[in-house]
Amino acid sequence: MLLGHIRDRVSRIDEYTGGEEAAAALVRKLGGGMAEMARELCCRLHTVCERKKRAKKALAYNGLVQSWPEIQWIAQRPEQARIAAS
Repeated sequence: MLLGHIRDRVSRIDEYTGGEEAAAALVRKLGGGMAEMARELCCRLHTVCERKKRAKKALAYNGLVQSWPEIQWIAQRPEQARIAAS
């Protein structure tokens, strides 16, 4: 049940207009352990989508995995720095 919730949330990050900022907000909300599970799930879903020839979804998941270091960096910034960067 929990992984289903994460998969649903992760799959929607690509739709958010905020991009990495929106993904970082979700990482902050999930917390460290859950966020890492979400990243691992993205990796696995990317592989599944590739095998099933679902290129658009595979690309979205791969994009999240590739952006993960930046997403984590944004998520860890203090609130004042996030506001100033906006």
